[in-house]
Amino acid sequence: MVNARHYIVVVTGAGRGLGREIVKQISSTFVSSSPNTRVEVVLVGRTKKSLEEVASEVQGERVRGWVCDDVDLGASDLTRPIQRVENTLKEVQATIAGSEQKVSMVLVQNAGTLGDLSMKVEDYDYRLVDDYFRLNLTSFTLLCSMFIKLCKSAKCNETTIVNISSLLAIEAHPYWGLYATGKAARDHLMKVIAKEEGPAVQTLSYAPGPLDNDMQAQVRNTLGDPEQKRIFTLMAESRTLVQLNDTAKKLANILLNSKFNSGSHVDFYDDLAQNAP
Repeated sequence: MVNARHYIVVVTGAGRGLGREIVKQISSTFVSSSPNTRVEVVLVGRTKKSLEEVASEVQGERVRGWVCDDVDLGASDLTRPIQRVENTLKEVQATIAGSEQKVSMVLVQNAGTLGDLSMKVEDYDYRLVDDYFRLNLTSFTLLCSMFIKLCKSAKCNETTIVNISSLLAIEAHPYWGLYATGKAARDHLMKVIAKEEGPAVQTLSYAPGPLDNDMQAQVRNTLGDPEQKRIFTLMAESRTLVQLNDTAKKLANILLNSKFNSGSHVDFYDDLAQNAP
């Protein structure tokens, strides 16, 4: 990405945890890159109050927060939530129409769930699997499709899609069947989009590391594998889990400086120089 641009950044699951920190770090990092850079950040989630709180935190002279609430990406019919995101994006685009700055659009797909980590694959049933993949994969795919079409119709200068991934997308461990399968599928979709769209749409799968957050606490409380629970507990007790602001800041810098090859999987622990195009 080039500095001195007008960015439209969409973050799903933006009301708390990693999504909240991604909104904050991208907003501050991008506007700090140039005195002429502006950021429109679209916060997507279900709860209006939490999204408004984050929007107010980042709002500034060159950062404007847009709340896109009541978006249930696990709904039985995803038509309405996807349409809500699209309508908000069109509204944002309309407000900057005629801008002399080049426009870069970024979609950060952060929303997702762990699934039931006490279960092995043999324990799954139809409803569990259907609900999980609707939220973690089907809505993800539909958002990518909508975003690509919208960016093309708006003739924006740069389009980037970020998949918040995991080491589990490329490494198999017991009790992570749904989560790992969903992350692996999302990673591969990023590779397909990179092949289909070429330089017009850049894609990145970013693994943020084992985070010091509520989701990690849930892992330690519910994971069916004792050895993995022991390792994560030791990391929590020794305070070696990754801090949210550190990983979100790294992602923001990767995006700002285009430190990745389109379609690639980049981990928090990777050397940025190794991922530069």
